[in-house]
Amino acid sequence: MKGIYMKLKQAFTLAEVLITMSIIGVVTALTIPNLVKNYQKDAQAIQIQKMSNDIANAIDMFITEEGKTKFYLTSAYTNTLPNGDAVTDGLDNFITTHFKVAKTCTAKTSGGCFSADKYGNISNTSTDTDDDEETEETEETEDADNTVNANGEFACPNKAYVLANGAAICFIKGTGTNPNLTLYVDTNGIEKPNIGGRDMFSLVIDSATGNVVGTTGGCTDKVYGDGCYALLSGNSWKMDY
Repeated sequence: MKGIYMKLKQAFTLAEVLITMSIIGVVTALTIPNLVKNYQKDAQAIQIQKMSNDIANAIDMFITEEGKTKFYLTSAYTNTLPNGDAVTDGLDNFITTHFKVAKTCTAKTSGGCFSADKYGNISNTSTDTDDDEETEETEETEDADNTVNANGEFACPNKAYVLANGAAICFIKGTGTNPNLTLYVDTNGIEKPNIGGRDMFSLVIDSATGNVVGTTGGCTDKVYGDGCYALLSGNSWKMDY
């Protein structure tokens, strides 16, 4: 009887169990949102890294296939195929033949490929988002390449595309001789959060090498993520901004 009594005396009481469960519940409630947010950031960083690699590899393959030494010597710029045949839009031909395109949107149309809502920035946004950090008024973009329509929504000046992986892309040629390309990528298309530096990025493609590099900018205050790609690539793809 004494042994049985001792075993019963060592057991937890109901009050102790309830207190312990309450503490675990509080700790869980405090930590899970941060874990989810960090997971989302890691996933977003991986998506833009993969997209940039896929684009650079496609350009490299394209240059090799056409037997050229520079990207600007290919039909993407010249509108002339290696066999001498002309194409109406060499850049469109490159995209549709070297990427799995699920949808094409006409120039200057908002929505469909990219979000029909205004894009927000990390530090100050009006985009309707589930991220509690991002709830205020957005700044209007100051980009000079005419990517905003009359309603202030992003609209690619050229054709935009949705790829099979769900990403939306928009290529824009600069001005001058053999200009670099500006590339806008929304890694999940029309899906939220539609925040510059989270799922929306602006990149530059070197017209000679075809290398993908980041644009300049402050990142957190840019609705198209200017400067964010450079931060990510220089920080081992950790989205800690």
